[in-house]
Amino acid sequence: MADETGVDIVTVVAGLVFLGLLAFVVWKARQNRAAALAKTGPRVAGEDPLEGGARRPEAFDEPTDEDLEMMGELLDEHED
Repeated sequence: MADETGVDIVTVVAGLVFLGLLAFVVWKARQNRAAALAKTGPRVAGEDPLEGGARRPEAFDEPTDEDLEMMGELLDEHED
């Protein structure tokens, strides 16, 4: 009789461990899915961080004479 009680207790403990692990796996899967959906969701302008930038932003203020000549050559607008 004592032997059967020990088997019953072990069976119940094993069942509880199984249910606990199953609940953990489901919880982790939901957490991973939510993180993946948030990561791959649509981007809204202004909400995503902009990375990088110009090395010399002052270079974009005004074009130099050399830049204007190069653009004129590209557009075939030579001034003689």
